[in-house]
Amino acid sequence: MSKVIEIRIKEEQPFYFKGINSDGTVTYTDAAGFKGVENRSFKPMEMILLGLAGCASVDALVILKKQRQKVDAYEVRVAGTRVDTVPAVYEDIKLHFKLWGRLDAQKVEAAIALSIEKYCSVATMLERGGVKISWTSEVCS
Repeated sequence: MSKVIEIRIKEEQPFYFKGINSDGTVTYTDAAGFKGVENRSFKPMEMILLGLAGCASVDALVILKKQRQKVDAYEVRVAGTRVDTVPAVYEDIKLHFKLWGRLDAQKVEAAIALSIEKYCSVATMLERGGVKISWTSEVCS
């Protein structure tokens, strides 16, 4: 059975949009640099990177928790390279996962691999669209 996800987007000011999901959660996006629009929020293509990092993070952290790994702090840096033509889609996205805590580096690697290669819907969708996704990880003390 398919699941329908709905959001609304409303223009608050020229090229500055408020997005609202079905739970009432709010976020914003804009088109900074386009006809003098101010930089106040994530751009739509940055939201794609944010979605990928968020999706991969949830999956990886759930897996690590099930493996009884103690994660004290966590961050992901994401860099996407876009083509020079219109539409300027991503051709390559690199993620760097950085974790602190009492962690087995092999379990961290395996959890991230499972997340990116099997569970993260955003990664799967992007890869099916031809985006090359790669990642590295670092366990810090």
